[in-house]
Amino acid sequence: MMRSNPLVTETLHGIAHPGRAQMDYLLHLFVLAAVVFIWWPKHTLTQTLQRQDSPDTLLAALLVGGAILAYYSARAGAEEFLLEGQHGLRDWAIGTELALARILRGYVAAHLLHSTHLIALSLPIMLLAFHISGGQWPAFLLCLVLILCQAMFYRLAAAVIYIAIGHHGALNAISIRAFIVAIYLASAFGVPFASHIVLTSTVLDGGSSAHVRIDPNAAPAQFMALYIALSACAFYILHRQLSRLRTVHSSEAASP
Repeated sequence: MMRSNPLVTETLHGIAHPGRAQMDYLLHLFVLAAVVFIWWPKHTLTQTLQRQDSPDTLLAALLVGGAILAYYSARAGAEEFLLEGQHGLRDWAIGTELALARILRGYVAAHLLHSTHLIALSLPIMLLAFHISGGQWPAFLLCLVLILCQAMFYRLAAAVIYIAIGHHGALNAISIRAFIVAIYLASAFGVPFASHIVLTSTVLDGGSSAHVRIDPNAAPAQFMALYIALSACAFYILHRQLSRLRTVHSSEAASP
């Protein structure tokens, strides 16, 4: 059972005990609240009906919420912060004899658990935006699933970068942020179905926009398949990195 995995147990403990990680996300919640406030409808109900254009409050909330979780997940993958009592991947690989596959399965499960918790914290603000903008529950829930898929990729990719160059603190921090910006821009302009911005806009309006560049029916499945595949690649690379790290550490420990 995943709950018996020590990495999941650590995450459950860390979620229940406030620390820097929670305070960092609290600041992100203030940003999300500010976005909803800015995109709050400025017209009266009569004016909105006459314009026949629903408010974009929910779209803004989901786009910013997705970007926040991606950024937060990348920082967590780079171990810029840890939950209370949580250990880093290097510590698990070097300091224990647990199978690397079990460590990484627990890492993925722990991330999903933590991300679901963070989305739950964001839900009151998002539900308020949903109430203002209107929309369909299936589309709203699908957007949340897309956010989770994207966050998983950024978490694992950032962990790969951290294991590779984490000893260069400044370079690691810059690389993580540049990576996020590059993926967001490249997907928005080059691979629309892989863009969280484009796809969320399409899902919320049901694909009725004249500017839609993707198939609104197939794109969500394509988005999830792509990010799951990319996450699997990052998982494999991370396994290889930790295996080398453990081998090198064992060799150094055995040396006289």
